[in-house]
Amino acid sequence: MLDKETKNNLRIYGTFLGILVFMTFILITATLLAKNSKKTILAADMQRVLDQYEPDGYKVGSPLALKSAFSTSAAAFTLDRQNQRQNEFYAGIIIRIPTIFGPMPAVFICKDEEDAVFAGYAVDLAKAGGLDSQRLSRGIMNYWQKTIPKIIVRSEADERQ
Repeated sequence: MLDKETKNNLRIYGTFLGILVFMTFILITATLLAKNSKKTILAADMQRVLDQYEPDGYKVGSPLALKSAFSTSAAAFTLDRQNQRQNEFYAGIIIRIPTIFGPMPAVFICKDEEDAVFAGYAVDLAKAGGLDSQRLSRGIMNYWQKTIPKIIVRSEADERQ
């Protein structure tokens, strides 16, 4: 048998452990539920930028996997383009890149295995206007244009077409 002090300590520690398990469950559930809404919001932001870049030119499709550590600060989607040939593959990626104003979400378009093309920033610049690809150093822009095609993973269905 346990004495009174041990029973009291077990009750206190059990309550504390129960609270920790409950809070962990709530955090994990909230994270899993927010994951889908994040993709939806990023897809809408990308569509807005693409509509400014080329009106009625691209339509954001399904999410793509990213094969790098950039997946924490980026999202990739298939793109459907008007007058697209059957074997052409377009992808769009929204990724945080460094600018003179700090990290900004930039949208790039990638066709097949070619270098990515900068489409614009997915942010309301307000008074910080004038931020465009020319304001980035040429080295930074070249880096992202070469790196983005390497991190986009095409699904097996896309590769068979």
